[in-house]
Amino acid sequence: VKSAKSGSLKMEILDDCDAVLCNAEVLELVKSIQLEASKSGFQRPEVAVLTTNQVIQYLESSNSCNVTPNEVQQLYGELAKFPPLDGQEPLKKKELLNIANFRPTTLVSLYSIIDHVIVVLQLKQDS
Repeated sequence: VKSAKSGSLKMEILDDCDAVLCNAEVLELVKSIQLEASKSGFQRPEVAVLTTNQVIQYLESSNSCNVTPNEVQQLYGELAKFPPLDGQEPLKKKELLNIANFRPTTLVSLYSIIDHVIVVLQLKQDS
């Protein structure tokens, strides 16, 4: 959230369930903080600059950050189109987040992300 008075960034958690960011959102946030600090002329400690650069380098090299936060939201929307089977829970926020971050390409990778995958998939195969 941007403050109207000072123009500085301010992050506030309104709902604990929404407090978790995917890697692409973290990358966007860290870059925006870095840009604002450089524009303001604020002299950050060297360790902060080095750490920020390492975080950006790491995230940019990961598969999960070659998308924008908007594309991640689109992914969540696409996944929401698949309603849970009778008696099953929808995918949890942490499962959606892990799918967006790890970008599984095999069923084994996907199975490791979904909590109750055996029950969900067994019911789906029986249908």
